[in-house]
Amino acid sequence: MLKLVKLVSLMVALAGLLHGCAVSEPIPERTVVVDMEPGGLLGNDYVAEAFTIERLLPLKASGLASVRKIDMRYGRLFVLDGRAHRLWVFSMDGDSLLCIDKRGRAANEYMGISDFAIGDNGDIAIYDASSAKLIHYDLKGNYKSHVRLAYADGFLQRRNGNVALLYNRAGNVALAEYGPDGKKLRQAEGEVAKAPLSLSYLGGMAEQGDTVLFTVPFDHTVYALAGESVTPKYKMEFPGHGIPEELWTDDKQAALRRLGSTGGVLYVDQMALCGRNLFMSTNKNTPIIYGIDRNEARAIGNLKLPFSVLYSGKLFVAHDGHVLSAISYGNLKNGLCPVLGDYLEAMPCLAPLNDFALHGDCYWVVVARVNGESLWR
Repeated sequence: MLKLVKLVSLMVALAGLLHGCAVSEPIPERTVVVDMEPGGLLGNDYVAEAFTIERLLPLKASGLASVRKIDMRYGRLFVLDGRAHRLWVFSMDGDSLLCIDKRGRAANEYMGISDFAIGDNGDIAIYDASSAKLIHYDLKGNYKSHVRLAYADGFLQRRNGNVALLYNRAGNVALAEYGPDGKKLRQAEGEVAKAPLSLSYLGGMAEQGDTVLFTVPFDHTVYALAGESVTPKYKMEFPGHGIPEELWTDDKQAALRRLGSTGGVLYVDQMALCGRNLFMSTNKNTPIIYGIDRNEARAIGNLKLPFSVLYSGKLFVAHDGHVLSAISYGNLKNGLCPVLGDYLEAMPCLAPLNDFALHGDCYWVVVARVNGESLWR
């Protein structure tokens, strides 16, 4: 009898061990699993139904070195060249209307552009983290005013005109809100996942009613500032996409060199709310759509031509809900142009490619419309 009890106990323990190998840990409540394997990614048919490409817009500017952020408002396209620290303004035909390039220490100048926002009053707000300054220009590039704020890792221009700044140090965050005059209105503190590296440019911020949402590097959680408290709100899990152990042990420079070749999802960024859908991207440039009401997240990837080119970069959501993406010269020359004739009938938005000569610093912007509930067909 004793031998039988021992045998049963051993079998139960073995079953538990095998179950632990198959499912390492129970998934906490409210955690959404995002399948990033090719079979789980949403492909061409989904993208064709969820987004309607309205135009492919050539950026006619000499000296545009990079496209870090795009916004569209007041019939204009705003493009941040993060490499050259310039903010370009284009017409909806792609003509250059303005280039704000004011490096310096004067009141109307900045040391660098960390982020920008277009206000409801028509102002262009440029945030310079290095000098802790927010500068306002009008749509013609004329200097209007500036306020001193503080250094931050994240910046968000709220719809009420206030500014939210996020600080993240070793897992301790502080999120402060300032009025248009630069006066601090409130500050909340909390704990988030501790990152192995201090990389301030990773992460995203968005507004959801009275709540400020944000993400931090090396974490898959969307946190929320409501009132004076910071709490986790939406949590995603990417199976098999953990943080490599060497990022905790190597020196910073070695870890940074390895970061680009890491295959996993290390952070979520470029966050924007469009209706009841939260758009995000990852370090793998994979768009993630989180249905707030459904508590479900889907990833777009495994795309074929021409969608693999049209959505090859990060997605940005404009104020009116349009989705924007940038295409480089290399994408055009090696991706779209060789197959242009095959898709012109089905996608007339590609026709402008016939009218412009391509060159090395050429960028185009995809302007697409989100087809509402078809995101969740």
